[in-house]
Amino acid sequence: MAKTGLATGTCGPTTTPTGTNVCNNACVNTLTDPANCGGCGKACATGASCTNGTCSALACTTTNALIDNFEDANNQVSLLEGRNGALYTYVDTTGSTISPAAASTFTPATGGNASSARAAHFSGHLSSASTVWAGFGADFMSPKALYNASKYTSLSFYAKKGSSTASSAVRVKIPDRNTDPVGGVCTACANDFGTDITLTTTWTKYTIPLSSMTQLAGWGAPRPAHLDPSGVVAVQFQVTAPGANYDIWVDDLSFGCN
Repeated sequence: MAKTGLATGTCGPTTTPTGTNVCNNACVNTLTDPANCGGCGKACATGASCTNGTCSALACTTTNALIDNFEDANNQVSLLEGRNGALYTYVDTTGSTISPAAASTFTPATGGNASSARAAHFSGHLSSASTVWAGFGADFMSPKALYNASKYTSLSFYAKKGSSTASSAVRVKIPDRNTDPVGGVCTACANDFGTDITLTTTWTKYTIPLSSMTQLAGWGAPRPAHLDPSGVVAVQFQVTAPGANYDIWVDDLSFGCN
């Protein structure tokens, strides 16, 4: 039972049972508490148990790995494995445009891959400034927070461009604890781990191993060797070619299992 008013390092008036500690002014057992497994603040993935201070490995299933298929037409990811984040668009302030507008309520568009009724769709024009960007994102948590995706090994989705004259280049990226300000680590943020893909006007399935994602060269701090799947923030689809028109469709967005 949680107790308040405890001094750090103590748990109870006279004894400290094995594994117990004070975390956020409450007495917890760090051998069995999934929110403090092996130490204060070391949370297990949603649904995992904690045994002897170690988180259990959750089974990864195709159904629960779904981030969103957009069929419910709302602005939230599928409510699976503790995920509840928002769908949104974003754009620079140099005169670039995006539809649906940034800061508006995102609504999936009619028309998706194969028999799908809806998909994520965003389009617009990038200004001719030297540094430009626009994109679509799906946060894993709301409010924005780190999400433990360690049991997943890849990201998969279908994508296409809506016009043959639109830009084909898209960067698929995952902000994590080391690149997003929410992690409290980065001093030069936003150089997220990602992969560049080239779209056609035909729906195509892409599968990207999380371990293959890299940061862009020449900037960002810190620059760790790999994406940290134990603390990820979102998945984003971003365009950055100055002066380009873009028209991007994404469907059946999912994590991948082993």
